[in-house]
Amino acid sequence: MPRSAKWRLLAAQEHAMPGFMTLQAIRDGGHVVDFVWDFASASAARLLGHKALDLVGKRLLDVFAGALAHPAVFDQYRRVAESGAGEAIQQVHVVDGVEDTYRHCAVRLADGVAVTLTNLSAVRRAHALRLEVSALQAMNANYIR
Repeated sequence: MPRSAKWRLLAAQEHAMPGFMTLQAIRDGGHVVDFVWDFASASAARLLGHKALDLVGKRLLDVFAGALAHPAVFDQYRRVAESGAGEAIQQVHVVDGVEDTYRHCAVRLADGVAVTLTNLSAVRRAHALRLEVSALQAMNANYIR
């Protein structure tokens, strides 16, 4: 089996790994006006095009500016923090020039949110590459016989 197929699969699986992060609400007059990162796993930070240590202590609206500007994500996190009802949304993100669909699953955690972030496009790519690698392995096994 070509080595490149295995390497592509390993890279795709890395991008398909979900990330986890926690954010504290910043309030003004009782209303959530922003969030600040308490924690970000290496996977979550990579999915957002950052390093985990660079996110901790940063404000969501500052990080989610430019290519990552997504008012729907902030609105989702705000609703979850204020209502306590968990919620999941899908959002298109452009990270390193690649446009992918991400799922943000948020639940309230103290006065903030805990979020599992999944790159659904990367999950689909990894699945397709697994099928390709399996087919190549089957072809190689038949060829050796």
